Amino acid sequence: AYRRTATNWSLAYSLEPSVTQSIRRFGAALSLDSNQLAVGAPGSLNGQGRETGAAFVFSVSSTQPELSAQLTANVATLARFGTSVALAGNHFLVGAPGDTDGGSVHVYRRQTNSVWQPQIRMGPATTRPAQSFGTAVAFDGQLAAVGSPQSDSLEAFGGAVQLFTRRGDRWNTATTLVSG
Repeated sequence: AYRRTATNWSLAYSLEPSVTQSIRRFGAALSLDSNQLAVGAPGSLNGQGRETGAAFVFSVSSTQPELSAQLTANVATLARFGTSVALAGNHFLVGAPGDTDGGSVHVYRRQTNSVWQPQIRMGPATTRPAQSFGTAVAFDGQLAAVGSPQSDSLEAFGGAVQLFTRRGDRWNTATTLVSG
C-alpha cells in the first residue's frame, strides 16, 4: 500500500497472505471502505485442496494492516470465489462467477463482535450455466450491481448487470440492465 505525503507517494507496507501455499491470485480484486480493505484471491484452495477461492478483510491503519477475516464459501470447484469484492460499511459482497447455476454473489454482514457472518447467496435472474454472474460487483451500502458478462439475455453473450436493493437485512432484485 502506498501513502501520500505532501507531494510524494511512498510504499507504506506490502500486504501478503500468511499461508501462501493455498492462497492463489491474492489481490485479483480490491475494495476499500474507510479503514477496511477487502482482497479477493479467486484461485485459492479450500481445506480439501479444491480450487474454490477466498476473500480477506484487513483493518488498515497508519502503520501495519491486520487481518480481520479470511472468508470461504461452500461453492463449486473452480467457482472463483473472490473474483470480485465490494465492501461498504458492515456489508461485504464476494463474487464467484464460476459457481453452479451461472455464478453467485455471497453477502456477508459484520456482527457487533466484528465477525463476518454469511447473510445471503444471490444468483442470476435465470439459471443458465456459464453466465459468469458475479464477475464484477459494486455496492454503495444500499444498491448492489452485479455483472454477468456472458449472460445471453438478448443476444449471444451480450452481457447483463443485475441490480439489487438492500433494506435492513432484506435484499430484492430491482432490475436487470442488458446490452443492446
